[in-house]
Order: sequence, then structure tokens, then C-alpha cells
Amino acid sequence: MSESTKALRMRTTPEDFRVIEEALYPPTGEGSHTFVCVEKRGRTTEQVARDLARESGVAHRDIGYAGRKDRHAITQQWFSLEGVDPDRAVAFELEDARVLEAHRHGHKLRTGHLRCNRFEIALRGDEELDLQAIDARAEELRRRGLPNRFGDQRFGREGDNAAKAREMLFGGKPPRDKRAARFLVSALQSEVFNAVLDARKDAFDSVMLGDVARVEESGGLFWVDDPEHDATR
Repeated sequence: MSESTKALRMRTTPEDFRVIEEALYPPTGEGSHTFVCVEKRGRTTEQVARDLARESGVAHRDIGYAGRKDRHAITQQWFSLEGVDPDRAVAFELEDARVLEAHRHGHKLRTGHLRCNRFEIALRGDEELDLQAIDARAEELRRRGLPNRFGDQRFGREGDNAAKAREMLFGGKPPRDKRAARFLVSALQSEVFNAVLDARKDAFDSVMLGDVARVEESGGLFWVDDPEHDATR
């Protein structure tokens, strides 16, 4: 990697990182719930959910969303509110956020109800960039893939979410908010996932004994019990 590539900076401002959530399904336009698409800047998903609860009068625990989005970014994601008129939702006044659109739907939005997240990342540097080196690295990522490691934000401000989950699972008192408890367990799962990546070192694009692999053509899953043979599949 060249010196100019090393000097690249990412996410120096929220505008340098944009995230757009693609819904798993579109709202139907009918039903007792309202799906709202919110664009936020410098705010967590939970902060926006609490603002929506305050504006709508819906209990915070009843605000639905598919997943949490980065705080230090410009992000768009969907929330669901029950018993709120879409025209009223579009007029909500939110801190560093705005409702882009609102539509009725028949049920609450739940965790995992998203197709994917699309990202736009701006790279900045003080010197002339080595675009050839950047293109070569990008091509390597396209060919081999990228280990999708969980970042620091998954583990909380103090970095102790996984430790809190272990304490809870071994008999400690869980948070009153069930969604907060689930998020702690998710942090522990993320810690295990990162540990597996560390153990694999540079082998993330090859199969190892005990892996669950996927056949690219059919999408079928299988256990790897013969790495040399199964690598060809």
C-alpha cells in the first residue's frame, strides 16, 4: 500500500458516510400501522425512536424498526408506528432528523425486515491519491470479499455490552427493556463472530473443516468435512 493510500481518511464528517436501508417489502398503503422513512444525521436509531414516540404518543417499546444504523453518518431507515395518520407523521419535528415519507401497512416493522443496506463512503486525503493502488485494492475486495467485522459501536460506549450479556446469561438481572436485552445478546454474538475472524486470519475466502458453506449456483448449504474436496464446490 502506498503512502498516499495510507493517508486516506474516512468518515471525517457525517456527510462522508451515507447509509440507505432497502426495505424487505414495500408498505401496502392499508392497515393500522404507518411505516415512516426517516433521514437522520448524528443520531442513533434509538434516539430517533424515542423522538418518534414523543411526537406520536406511541409507547417507545411499540416503535418498530428493522435494524440500527450508524450515528456518525447520514442514514435513511424505516420505522413503524401504530395508529398514526401518515400525513401527521410527515409533519413530525425531530432533532437532526426528518420524515421523508409515510405509508400505511398491516403490521409492525420488526428486526431483520430489510433487504440490505447501501453505503456511500467518501475518502479524503491531503496529498494526491494513488488511484491505481486504490483500484487494485478494490478489485481484490471484489474478488475475495471482505470480512464483515463488527465495529466498536456494537459493544457500547464503554465497550462492555458483551460483558453485560455474559453477566445476564449467568443469572444477572436483565434490562427492563426487552429490546435492550436482545441487543446485549447480539453484542456477545458479535464478539464471538469477531473472534472467529481472528482465528481464521487470512482464510476467510477459503473453506475450513466444520464450516457451513454455500453452493454459489444453487444457494444450497452444506457442512465442510473435506476442505480440499469441498473447496471446488
